[in-house]
Amino acid sequence: MKHLRKLLLSFLVFLVFGLMLSCARTRQHPELHPIYTMPHVPAMGKGIPFSVAEGFDAEKVEASTVRVVYGESSSPMVSSGFFVANDKIATNIHVVADADLASLHVRSDNATYTIRGVTAFDANNDLVILEITGEGVPLALGDSDAVSSGETVFSTGYIGPPIDKFNAMENTVLSGRLSGGWLRVTPTTLPGSSGGPVVDAEGKVIGINVAGSGPIGYVIGSNVLKELLKQTGPVEPLAQWRKRDPIRAYTYIVKASGAFYDADYAGAIDAIVQTVYGYHIRGIANAALDDYGSAIEDFDKTVSLKPDFARAYYNRALVKVSLGKRGAAKADFNKAKELDSDVAK
Repeated sequence: MKHLRKLLLSFLVFLVFGLMLSCARTRQHPELHPIYTMPHVPAMGKGIPFSVAEGFDAEKVEASTVRVVYGESSSPMVSSGFFVANDKIATNIHVVADADLASLHVRSDNATYTIRGVTAFDANNDLVILEITGEGVPLALGDSDAVSSGETVFSTGYIGPPIDKFNAMENTVLSGRLSGGWLRVTPTTLPGSSGGPVVDAEGKVIGINVAGSGPIGYVIGSNVLKELLKQTGPVEPLAQWRKRDPIRAYTYIVKASGAFYDADYAGAIDAIVQTVYGYHIRGIANAALDDYGSAIEDFDKTVSLKPDFARAYYNRALVKVSLGKRGAAKADFNKAKELDSDVAK
């Protein structure tokens, strides 16, 4: 019971911070990074600096970092990106997947650019390359595989209004790599920094900001970006690109998050259940509400859609324990451990 109550809290937090979490159940069940299957918690406490850290060439990095902006001019949505070629920037898919296209643009301190379209994207890793009007200076890419635990790096990007300034935080790389070569750092990243570069002491990009959970920030390894740049092709218009199933995946969580903030909880759940992991999330909610039968049905549906999803087996096992079905629960625990030895951590 205690475990299931905690899962309900995680479910609610998952919705609140949905912009950083996504996985949609579309016609082709696109695969996104496993981090988007896990409930996250917000940053707690003080200590996140609103100033540029020292120890690297901040001016050079700032000159190549841009804002990705859309919405009303009085209260715009601001995220970050950076030049990877003279006329191309990298940012997160979740930054632009549900943005208002009529107002979407890229802005530096000296100029405003329009977006011509997409030249490459990696839906699994929440990464997109945009071609823009105008030119900038690309940042050098480092080797994310060579980054060591305990190493100091710098998470950079723009903090949105009303501050609207370039910011850099000193981070420490944590041990353990996530799927796809993603890194974990502490402290967490700031709102608005999604898509911004994470650099080493030499100013080389070793990652891209993508999400935060409590005191931990998540970073897409620069080697993922290197591979994506090799796939650069003709420009695809944003409106056309956003009709792709993997990109539509990101819009459901955006809608769920907005509904949650508007206290439209039913609408938030309706949006969440459009995702391949939505049944899993609904199962968590049903379990925490003691509706174990519905929870089992939702977890069953999840594993039928994605048989290699360890967390669904683990959470179904918790429900089975509550129902006194210890033998069946043991089988699910063993399956979860077989698929992912870290699932219970």
